[in-house]
Amino acid sequence: MQTKVRTPDMQAQMTYTAPPPLPMTAAEWAARIVVRHPALAQPVQKALALVEEGHVHAHDRRAEVVGSDGKNTYHLRYIEATGAWLCTCPAFLYRPHMIGQTAYCKHTLARAIAARADKHHHLRVTAIHRERNRHASSDEPWTKTPVAFFTDGRHETRHAITDDQYDQLAAIATDDDYHDHDYIAYNQPIQWHDVFSEDRA
Repeated sequence: MQTKVRTPDMQAQMTYTAPPPLPMTAAEWAARIVVRHPALAQPVQKALALVEEGHVHAHDRRAEVVGSDGKNTYHLRYIEATGAWLCTCPAFLYRPHMIGQTAYCKHTLARAIAARADKHHHLRVTAIHRERNRHASSDEPWTKTPVAFFTDGRHETRHAITDDQYDQLAAIATDDDYHDHDYIAYNQPIQWHDVFSEDRA
């Protein structure tokens, strides 16, 4: 029985939807929250300031966030049964920002932003590709979207990257890596936060 092997180009031509860009910085993660939940714009702005000032200290399922005045420290804990974070600040207790059934305050939002911004430091790039894509019913010319494949040690995800990031990643590929035109698979995954260096994981 013959097995049909799907090449990167074949896989790319089967889909035309570019993957969403992967936020990296705290500001980019904050912006994504606001896009999805405009009602959180004001507390997210305050939460981002807390993150950038180094007021967030996370410890697995608990966290402490120092208030903007530097005097009060609020304690957060994760509730596994609901998947929500609770905060000891008065705003969370008496006037939280509600999205559906979930309550937020600037401190829980700061923890979320900090956690997501920190996560990209643990991502490793396993492969890059310039995927050819277009709408199935379109007569427009094929376009190429640079993408990277990431792993956090458990799951692999695929996200759009910039042309400059693709070029930098391609430039540090070695002869030991797998090359197939625009597709490069790294023999040793590259730490994303070292994307502009030659450090390997």
